Amino acid sequence: MRRLDSGGAIPENGVMQSGLVMPPMVALAAQLSGDFVVRGPALTSAIERMTCDVQLGPALHEGEVVLAALEYDFAARGRAQGSHATLLLSDRRIYGSMSASNIKSTVVDLSLAQVLQVAEERGLVNHAACAFTPQGEVRFPIFGKQVAAHLRNVLTLSPEYRSLGPLRLLPAAGDPVCANAAAAALVSGNPLTRALPALVYEAGRHGRLDESEGRALLLRTVILDRSLGMGRGMHLGTWLTTLPRRVLASLLFALLGLPLQSNGDASWERHDFSVAPGGRSSSAAAAASAVGLASAALLGVGFLARASTGLGFSVLRATLVDFPCGSGLSFAAARGAELVRLPFAATALLQPLFQAITRVELRQLLAEVVLRGQVPPEELANVPRTALEAAAAAAGSPLGLAALYPSG
Repeated sequence: MRRLDSGGAIPENGVMQSGLVMPPMVALAAQLSGDFVVRGPALTSAIERMTCDVQLGPALHEGEVVLAALEYDFAARGRAQGSHATLLLSDRRIYGSMSASNIKSTVVDLSLAQVLQVAEERGLVNHAACAFTPQGEVRFPIFGKQVAAHLRNVLTLSPEYRSLGPLRLLPAAGDPVCANAAAAALVSGNPLTRALPALVYEAGRHGRLDESEGRALLLRTVILDRSLGMGRGMHLGTWLTTLPRRVLASLLFALLGLPLQSNGDASWERHDFSVAPGGRSSSAAAAASAVGLASAALLGVGFLARASTGLGFSVLRATLVDFPCGSGLSFAAARGAELVRLPFAATALLQPLFQAITRVELRQLLAEVVLRGQVPPEELANVPRTALEAAAAAAGSPLGLAALYPSG
């Protein structure tokens, strides 16, 4: 197997950089300081929970990179009552949500290219910041000192430089599938995503994958890898997944049970699931058996029993759409005939749900490469661990996949 280039180094903030010049937006994020700043390994370990807290994600398919976060550490009692304050700072946005006894619930999604001016508001209790854009003002009722300092630095850059630019995987001589570019774009250190560029390269070299198929697989690999370190991606309010829509729907049925009702057409589908307290229903177990995704193999025992307590709603509406990278997934809480944004407590549901989706995404991508043509496409996500490990070893990448098949 031809050895791929190792790519650039990963600095403390977890962003892959090649060469010696640090992009301006990365340098500005590195200047953040104070008690509430989170970056490096601490950010990586908390990013999944933060993303579920704020119910917003980075546009990973467009190249958005999460650089740091600002988070207030509320006491457990306050968090249980919905108090939270998390802002994620990317190469092109500040986004997040805040709510507390003295802070009205606020959702922020500020494009840095739109910022014209920034002002600070110093009160007796809170130190706030206000960003002015052509569309109006965006107020930050907390983290004002850090946000104002960051935005003033951003204002020293022309709008076109307030971003690292799009995600591009470019072919090179002898590498038409862009395996080297994909390897250099990985940031998580996950051994499976690290192995995939070489596996795709070899599959392409031996004619098992054509160039367009290889590039598509590697783009999905990069998106999934970055979600491990930057939170699940999102596009226009819809979560990104690298799973085909049919596989994602089957997975949701296995996790949440058979839907109360469903509708859709050739490009989208919508399902209402009961998430009432009391644990997994018999219909959930039946659905899991029907698609070969037993609950213990995905989530451990009692997923729904743990996740559904205290959500504040009993019906979860999931809408699935086709995306070029796989599929998109959005959620709403149904309260009678009314549909509302998921409450803050839904982190307890979203986080284990996303963890299960990630495990199946990793299994699916690996199986698409090493078992291509040997297993029907609709069964790739359900390949037993021993078979998938054996296929990966035969392809030249011995991998331990125990984490993708948890036993409870």
